[in-house]
Amino acid sequence: MTKKELEFSSEQISPMIPTTTLNINTSKEKNIFSFDFDKIFPPNSTQQEIYENCAKKSVENFLMGYNNVIITHGQSDSGKNYTMTWKIDDGNLKGIIPRAVKDVFEFIFDNENLDFIVKVSMIDIYQDKIKDLINNNSDINILKDDEFNKDEIIFDGIYEKYVSNENEILNLLEQGINNKARLDYSINLDGKFSKSNFIFILKLIQINKKEDFFLKSELIFFNSSGEDNLFPVSNSYEKEKGPIHIFLKKIFGGNYQTNLIITCCSSIYYQETTLKFLRFGEKMKKIKNKAKINKELSYIKLKEKLRNYEIKIKQLEKLNSFKNDKNNIILNSNENLTFNETFEKIMESLSKENNIQMKEDILGKIYKR
Repeated sequence: MTKKELEFSSEQISPMIPTTTLNINTSKEKNIFSFDFDKIFPPNSTQQEIYENCAKKSVENFLMGYNNVIITHGQSDSGKNYTMTWKIDDGNLKGIIPRAVKDVFEFIFDNENLDFIVKVSMIDIYQDKIKDLINNNSDINILKDDEFNKDEIIFDGIYEKYVSNENEILNLLEQGINNKARLDYSINLDGKFSKSNFIFILKLIQINKKEDFFLKSELIFFNSSGEDNLFPVSNSYEKEKGPIHIFLKKIFGGNYQTNLIITCCSSIYYQETTLKFLRFGEKMKKIKNKAKINKELSYIKLKEKLRNYEIKIKQLEKLNSFKNDKNNIILNSNENLTFNETFEKIMESLSKENNIQMKEDILGKIYKR
C-alpha cells in the first residue's frame, strides 16, 4: 500500500494469495466476494513473473502471425504504468513492453533465413482526441469500416517509424512516455484529475523468400486511463464514447488475441472502485475472440493468381458466348428437321473439349422446345 492508502486505513481488501480465485472482504457490506481469473499476483510479484505469465505467450503468438493486445486496466496509482513500462533500462524493474521488445529482436536475430520489417507507433487518446506521441500530430482518426480490414484497427494519419534494433524502440518509448506526461499535465491544469489512454503499437512483417506468402501481425500495448466506465456497455460505440470505444470494439471480438491485466489497490479504502474493476475483468474473461494467422500472398504469387483468374474469366466468357450461339441455332433451326438431324447439326459445331459438358444442357433445351 502507498503512504496515502495507509493514512486512511491499513486494512487490506484481500490477502492476495497467488491462486486463481480472489476473495474480497468489504467493510461496508460485510460480504465476501469471489472472483475467478487465470492467475492472481500478490504485491510482492516480480516484473519477470508478470511478463512470463501474462505477456510472453502473447509475444510468441505475435511472432507466429497473430494480432495480439495486452491491456493494463485499473484505477489511478494501482500499478498500470509500473506493470507496462516502469524503468526501461533496469533489468529487474522494467515492465512488459521493454521485455517484449527484447524477445522480438532475439527472435529476429535468430532467424537469418527470414527478412523482417518492424514498425513502431504510439498514440494518446483522451475523450474524442487522438494525438501521435512520436511526431505530435493531432490529425488522426480511426477508420471504423474499412472495406478490406473490417476486423483490424486502422489509425488514419498515424506516423509509423521503421526500426532495426531494440535500442531504437526503447528510445522511442521513452520519448512517447515523456510526451504523454506533458499531455497529462495540460489536461490536469483545470484542477480536475484525469488521464489519457496510452497505446503502443508494434508491427511486424516476416518474409520468407522460399514461401509463397508472408506473415503480417501487430502487437498492441494498451495502458488505460483508469476510468472505471471506460469500456463499452452498449453497441453504440461511435455515439457513446468516441474513438476509444471503436478501438475497444475491435480488440474485444475482432481479429485479436486479447490479454487483460487488472491492477488493484489493496487498501480497503478503495473497495468500491476495486470491485468495479474486478467485475469488469470477470465479465471480459467470457468474451471469445476468433483470431487467425495473418498470411498474405507474395507479390509474385498474387500476379500468378491474377493471371489465372484472367484466364478463367476469358474461358467463362467464351463458354457463355458459345452457349448463346447454340441457343440461337436451336431457336432458328428448321421446323422440318427431325430431332436427330437437329442434334447432329449442333454436335458438329461443338468443340471436342466441350462436347460432353454441353451435351446434357443442349439436350435439355431441345426437349423443352
